[in-house]
Formats: sequence, structure tokens, C-alpha cells
Amino acid sequence: MHKIPKKYIENMLLYPNSKINLGLNVVEKRPDGYHNLETVFYPIHLQDALEIHEWENPEEGKDYQLKVSGTILDGSPEDNLVVRAYRILKRDFPDKMKPVRIFLYRVLDSVEVPLMPLLC
Repeated sequence: MHKIPKKYIENMLLYPNSKINLGLNVVEKRPDGYHNLETVFYPIHLQDALEIHEWENPEEGKDYQLKVSGTILDGSPEDNLVVRAYRILKRDFPDKMKPVRIFLYRVLDSVEVPLMPLLC
């Protein structure tokens, strides 16, 4: 059996699927702070890029670093869904989750795009 080189385990590059929200109804707020939704999504041909690397020399007291390019997101990095997912994984797997550097390259909202070519 071949062993996977360590460098491939420590780095990850993903292209999250994009979509247009055609309809949204917030049904109720849940105890965990999220909302139950009724929605209709339509996929489009644009993708952001999400890159995650093990952070070999983290700053004192930090376990992640988030850098966003493209559209600047309002709010604290702690509210970002990528960071929240990392926090949940770290809580559930404390011995396996190492400090990470997260790069989010935002395409959506950073350019005005005519919708018709995206819907084809």
C-alpha cells in the first residue's frame, strides 16, 4: 500500500459551489443560533476558492489565521462559517486539529456579472 505524502495531508484547496437564492423564507431561529429555512437555490458557474494550510509557526495564542481577498466580508472573523467549522472540528477532535492558515478568494459579490450567461 502506498503512503500519502505528508504535504498532501497538510494542505487543501477547495472550490465551493456557488448558487443564486431565488426564494428564501426564514421559518424559525434554532437554539444553536442558526435558522431553519425554506429556500430555492439555482447553481451558477462561478466559484470561490478556499485554501487551507497547516500553520507551522502560529502566532502566540492563535490557532488559525484567516485572509480574505475579493469582496471584504462584514463582521468578525470568528463569525465566518469557515472559522466556525474549524472551531467545531477542533472542539470535537482536539488532538487532530492543528493550527491552520485559511485563504478565502472570493469571486462572488466582487464583480458585477450579468446573470443570463450564468443560468445557462
